[in-house]
Amino acid sequence: MAIDYSKMSVYGDTYEDTENINQENSNETGIAEILLPTISNNSGDGGGVGGIPMSTQSLIGDFRKATKDRTNSLTNPNKIQSMFNSGMEMFGMTPQRDIAEMMRSGQVDVRNTSGIPLGIGAGIARILPDKYYNMSLDDQVFTQAMMGYDGPTVFGENSMGNKDPYGLNVRSGLGNYAEAVQESFDRLTKTLTKNREGVTFNKETGEYEGVNADAVNKQTDLIRKKYKDREMQLNIKDDISLINSTIKNFSNMDDEDFKRFIKSKEYQKLVTYGVVSKKDTPSVTLRKLKKIKKDREEKEKEERLTLLQKLQAKKAKAPKDTTRYADKDDKNSVSSSGLTYDQGGGKTGSYDEAGLAKGGRVGYGTGGIVSL
Repeated sequence: MAIDYSKMSVYGDTYEDTENINQENSNETGIAEILLPTISNNSGDGGGVGGIPMSTQSLIGDFRKATKDRTNSLTNPNKIQSMFNSGMEMFGMTPQRDIAEMMRSGQVDVRNTSGIPLGIGAGIARILPDKYYNMSLDDQVFTQAMMGYDGPTVFGENSMGNKDPYGLNVRSGLGNYAEAVQESFDRLTKTLTKNREGVTFNKETGEYEGVNADAVNKQTDLIRKKYKDREMQLNIKDDISLINSTIKNFSNMDDEDFKRFIKSKEYQKLVTYGVVSKKDTPSVTLRKLKKIKKDREEKEKEERLTLLQKLQAKKAKAPKDTTRYADKDDKNSVSSSGLTYDQGGGKTGSYDEAGLAKGGRVGYGTGGIVSL
């Protein structure tokens, strides 16, 4: 299938004709069910040029499989990865956590080089910028959930990796992928819902309805697929925000309250993303959630204390103004108290700091130095 790149924006928006795509329920459970819905291969389009699978269906499927595999590898690292992680810890570095652990902790990822002294860590950050470390926890978790794909995009071969099927960088020095996905979805929605003769776009189904529906659906096949794909990504982003909010606002419950809670949408998301296990009894899950919240609060308190100590240390190191008197050669010089003196030692300011007017108990010598 040939793609007319002149009709495609940098985000992959196009009206080119492509194959159909169906998203069915997967038999897998947990995060894999979210990241890897079953995609049927009914197009018969091998796709691509020079062996590159340009089929949108194939790209989306490969992207979801890659992100799912990476998520699973972080959760259950193999022996080689476990040895690598241990080596990192020996050198004081933190291996990448899985997304469930990130949400349980409530702590954002920080650069492993941030603790290097003498400004070296800051220098590395300037040389190798990474917007990821300036993101919120929600956006970091979402970014991690979308990483792992290094296959081709709708534009062709992906020589650098780290892009989604539409050529958008998942992690970069300047961009926030979560925000970019939202912006992309908003643009797609605006394009698909604009007035078209004889049809109306159904946001739920992602298809046009009306007398000209077949023709318009065929014309907008790729952009509608991208619309549904971005929608799925935003659903994951919303799930992550819901989970973090649920943990943050989790309150003490008795057994009866918790039995009602485990029927809620919030609890189901906690299980789906691996924050808690559906194999645990309600009482065990309740204890785990209480501990997760307590650990979060203690960590936040520790961070506030550390920040306060840093501020106090910085204040203590700040240079002090040791000037007690003005320069005697400067007729209008200013002392540390903000008062001015003339060369004869007379106070010229209107404010009498200690009630010591000229001619009072304190006399001023001709050199401008106070004498008692």
